[in-house]
Amino acid sequence: MGMTMGEIFYVKELAEDCATDKVYEFLFVAPAIPITGAVGSPTTLWRLNKAPTMAKMTGAQCLADMLAGYGVSHVFMVPAVLRRTFAEMETRTKIKRIHTHGEKSAAYMADGYAAPRASPACAWRR
Repeated sequence: MGMTMGEIFYVKELAEDCATDKVYEFLFVAPAIPITGAVGSPTTLWRLNKAPTMAKMTGAQCLADMLAGYGVSHVFMVPAVLRRTFAEMETRTKIKRIHTHGEKSAAYMADGYAAPRASPACAWRR
C-alpha cells in the first residue's frame, strides 16, 4: 500500500459545500479505490466534518486509524523511523510491527506476507 499523492484535485463542489454550511475546517482525505491486482488507483475526495465540532488528531493518530481501517495487520520496518507513529499505532490498534535489517527486506517481507492472504501489509522506509 502506498501513500496517496495529490497534484490536481477538482474542488469546486467542495468549495460550494463549505460555503453552504460556512464550515471551512475539516479533514481532507483522498483514499485510493481498492482494486485487486492494480498498480495504481484513482482517488476520491472526502470531506470529513459533519459533526458540529471536529475532533483534533495528530498525523500519527490519523495514520494509525487509516491503516487499521484498511485492514493492515502487520507493518514491516527498519526500527529507526517514525517512533511516535508506531507508539500511536500500538496504543490505538492491534497492528503488529516487524523489525527488519533493511528497507529491501521489509519490502520483500511485506509482499510475501500480503500476497497469499490477499490482504494489505506495509513496508516502511526511512
